[in-house]
Amino acid sequence: MKAQFITRTAVLAAITLAIQALGLPPQCRGPALNAMLLLSTIFVGPAAGLLMGVLAPWVALAWELMSPVLAPALPFLVLANAAYVLLFAWLSPLAGRYAALLAGGIGKYAILAGGVNFLLHLPRPLAATLVTPELFAALLGGAVALVIAQLLANVVVGSEFVLGRKVKNHDR
Repeated sequence: MKAQFITRTAVLAAITLAIQALGLPPQCRGPALNAMLLLSTIFVGPAAGLLMGVLAPWVALAWELMSPVLAPALPFLVLANAAYVLLFAWLSPLAGRYAALLAGGIGKYAILAGGVNFLLHLPRPLAATLVTPELFAALLGGAVALVIAQLLANVVVGSEFVLGRKVKNHDR
């Protein structure tokens, strides 16, 4: 199981890095990266989703995909990604994936907005350019991830583990 975790996480991390390397506009890159957070969580587990959530913002800063002016917001972006992944993983079995996606997106937005507006005191226009698009990216990317996960679960995965447990027919 450990080798499978490492292999799948490495493949998903490579895809995540490739998405960033493509130089897509933020309106495409954001949802794609959020989709990778949830796909990592669904097919490997929350630890992989958390790893992607930490990796993506740092790579964006290092590769100058994020404005250096927003660098102080990086810890809040990492925490917001963690909330997105953990709320989704925790609520999926309890409330269903769509409700978990909505809660994760709102949780991500709340943490990022709180950190940027109340702790960093960024100017409102600058804060808005970071926070509001993240909400839409989280929801759109999550919806894409759920569609991809459903397709992969039906075609490729079979009885593999999803969210750390065996997939049952009623989960498909």
